Amino acid sequence: MNKIIYFNRINEELRIRFKEYFKYFLNKLNINKNSHILIVGLGNDNYTADSVGPKTLKHIKANAFFKSIGANINTPSISLLEPGTLGETGIITEKIIKKISEEIKPDLIILIDAFLSKNIKKLNKTIEINDIGISTGMGIKKINSNINYSTLETPIIVIGVPTAIEVKYNKDIPYILSSKNVDKYIEEISEFLGNSINETINDL
Repeated sequence: MNKIIYFNRINEELRIRFKEYFKYFLNKLNINKNSHILIVGLGNDNYTADSVGPKTLKHIKANAFFKSIGANINTPSISLLEPGTLGETGIITEKIIKKISEEIKPDLIILIDAFLSKNIKKLNKTIEINDIGISTGMGIKKINSNINYSTLETPIIVIGVPTAIEVKYNKDIPYILSSKNVDKYIEEISEFLGNSINETINDL
């Protein structure tokens, strides 16, 4: 299932709508206070338009280590992963996520990512949430493998934000363009997503 949230600005109304949709998916997958969630920030922190994933992680509180030391927490356990990109690591992102997932065995994997939009009207104006996955070729990174339930063998939720569009002036030269205020927008949407994810998960 795929849900799209349209908005004109980042405000409290958007926070309420995002948390409502996000909680819908968490409930659908039976995530509760006893669940372990792995949150993955996809993308390249050094490339602004592709940095939503890594920057969002900076606002999410990891707490899974508390249980490893015997402490009791009354919220889901959260682990964070920033796998980098194929160009940075030389390793297919899906393989990194799968290996970590096999080791820590989360009940849910949340993937946060920037992606290319074909519609300029969606740029910096939408958030997409799905439990389907990310298909080959989607996103700025041109992911060369499918990241979904079948490949990870774990339920997933994808949170995607369109931050750029691809424009072709001729058949051979594609250009990736983002808005002139993309730096400010990425900082704002990343903080918004991180805080909203924290609040929603803590309220389960």
